[in-house]
This record gives sequence, C-alpha cells and structure tokens, in this order.
Amino acid sequence: MGKRSAIVLRKTPIQIIKSSCLDNWSTFEGRRTAVMHHLGIKRKVPVPINQSKNIYTFLTNSLNDLNCYWIFYNHILQVVQDASSSNGSLVIFKNGKIIPIAVSKHSLEKQMQRTLECMVGVLYIKADFNQQRYNKKLLALLRNTSLGITVLFYMLWCLQ
Repeated sequence: MGKRSAIVLRKTPIQIIKSSCLDNWSTFEGRRTAVMHHLGIKRKVPVPINQSKNIYTFLTNSLNDLNCYWIFYNHILQVVQDASSSNGSLVIFKNGKIIPIAVSKHSLEKQMQRTLECMVGVLYIKADFNQQRYNKKLLALLRNTSLGITVLFYMLWCLQ
C-alpha cells in the first residue's frame, strides 16, 4: 500500500458530505430525514453516505457548532476518556491517528451506538427487500402450474 498524502479542499465538511450523498443518489436532507423517521432521533443524526460501501458518519456536536467533528464509524478503533480533560475524549482511529475532542466518552459512544443502529436498520431493510424480491420470483414460478406443482413438491420434500 502506498503512502497517503493530505488533500487540501476548499469545502466545508458539510459541503463534502452533501456532495457525497448526491453522488450516491440521494440528498443529505433526505438521508437525515429517513434516519430520523426510522430511529426516532432528532438531534445529531447519523448519516448513511453510501450503504453499499458501508460509509456512515456522525457528528460530535450540533451542525451549527464550530467545534463539530464528523467522524466515520468504520475508521474508529477506540474511544477513551482524555486524562488531561475533565469532559473530553480521545478518538483513536484504525490508522493510529488520535484526535482529542471536547466531548465526553459517553456522548461519543452514544453517537456510535446510534450509527450502529442506523447500519443495522439499513441491513434489515435490504434483507427484507431481498426476501420480498425472492418471494415474488417464487410466486411467479409457482403460478406456472406444471412447473409450479413440481417446485412445490420439491420444496415440501426439502422441508421433511
């Protein structure tokens, strides 16, 4: 693996995230609204940027807070209490980088839990959609009477 260098962008984090959502066929607002609907979260809502690539992010503070960080769930190795701060944390990333954040460990863990709930919810919806698609194909196959009867008997035989 080659050495990575820093990329300098003239965009804010929210602009990059909104653009990434659009690149993945949705809007930031639409994804945020969907998560709020399914999980009942109103503040600091995690955002599924690209579900097929498992890219999810969450914020540490309010969107309007200048000290807000966007953290990508799958890059976190660990969150620990910052010993030098009474209410701060250290986010340790899988690449070894450590970022001090003026947010409690409990708050970050809660955001991680919400993001995980979002990820599981998306997986459940995908599984349900695939099951529905499978059921439609099976019903279409069963409607063809001669083949359908054979398939039905085969299925019953497999269940024994």
